Amino acid sequence: MHEEYIHKEDDGLANIQNDIAVVEVEKPFPLNDFTIKAARLATQETDIPPGKHVTAVGWGYIGENKTTDILQKVNLEIMNIRQCKKYIRPTIPIDRRVVCTLPRLNGKGTCEGDSGGPLISDGMVVGITSFGGENCIPVAYPSVYTKVAYFRDWIRRKTGLRKIM
Repeated sequence: MHEEYIHKEDDGLANIQNDIAVVEVEKPFPLNDFTIKAARLATQETDIPPGKHVTAVGWGYIGENKTTDILQKVNLEIMNIRQCKKYIRPTIPIDRRVVCTLPRLNGKGTCEGDSGGPLISDGMVVGITSFGGENCIPVAYPSVYTKVAYFRDWIRRKTGLRKIM
């Protein structure tokens, strides 16, 4: 877990910062470069401008107290960071460590249980689902993701990998 991870509640809204961790598995995953392959991680050069289409993936709630065993995905759009700040409480830092999305007007987005799942753009992980969509009403609030490119060096230090995808 990140050394400066913060998660506290502020009137029912989460204040989450540096929301990233690395998990070490006992046995390597059986990669085959066809159906199971390592995820590519965004670099500092990865362009994720406002308006860019991305995909969030997860097993979170799909309705009021309704879950599923089927992995879900939803297409979203990157939101301008200044716009995102207007929706999020001033006590919660929205800065270069995060990326925000505002879902299309189809009423779909990330929800409880999706945390930790990937936000994918052009076949690479650009974000990790952190928080947002108060009461899972994503039309009203942006979703906030940990920006992978910002934490890439941290990932390298924690894993000891010289080269990460």
